[in-house]
Amino acid sequence: MANYFRNIPKVRYDINGAEPNKYLNVTNIMKRISFKPAVIEDISEYYPYRVKDGERPDILSFQKYGTVAYAYLIMLFNDIYDPLFDWPLSSQQFEKYLTNKYGSVSSAMGTTKYYYQIVRAEVARTGTSERIPA
Repeated sequence: MANYFRNIPKVRYDINGAEPNKYLNVTNIMKRISFKPAVIEDISEYYPYRVKDGERPDILSFQKYGTVAYAYLIMLFNDIYDPLFDWPLSSQQFEKYLTNKYGSVSSAMGTTKYYYQIVRAEVARTGTSERIPA
């Protein structure tokens, strides 16, 4: 992750806001970078991988590439911008999250937050070649 911000542009920023002409060069954290669509569409550039329980981007980077320096590439290629909540939580972290949010895991499982009803027209087959009006 240390190399992630190396190629992101810097901006001049007045931290104090009061002193004139006292600017610091800071990393523009509002700047997003991404791969070109041609790279993402080329399936030979990557392979599917299912994240195991407790794995983090730095661990995965070290296992696959021998260095933790490529953890940011794994996140960037998978559209992960928030490593805390975009990356899958471990089962312990997920259980703790559910307990904090709903009080208990069983309460979370019994709570319906959204209910979607998909309504489709159904035509019963009668065995004859009836035309269906448009």
